[in-house]
Amino acid sequence: MGEWDEGHHNNRTGRADNLIRTDRKGRCFYLEYREGMLFPAGQELHLCYEEIDRLKRKNVTLMIGLCVLTGVLVVDLALRLVGWLF
Repeated sequence: MGEWDEGHHNNRTGRADNLIRTDRKGRCFYLEYREGMLFPAGQELHLCYEEIDRLKRKNVTLMIGLCVLTGVLVVDLALRLVGWLF
């Protein structure tokens, strides 16, 4: 992909601090959105946010399904125990 370029403020002063010494762990892009970000970088960032939202919705749906299944299994077990006792 090449070297990171903010897309604006292309002056060379402080570039080493910005590119090398900034902690960027856990980020899709090196830097958070800034005013003046180039359009292709904004598109990629938007796609990443959409994917994260989609995965969150999928996980919520999965957890609801697991809770319903657990409830059904508990009711089934209770009915079997009542049938076994009487």
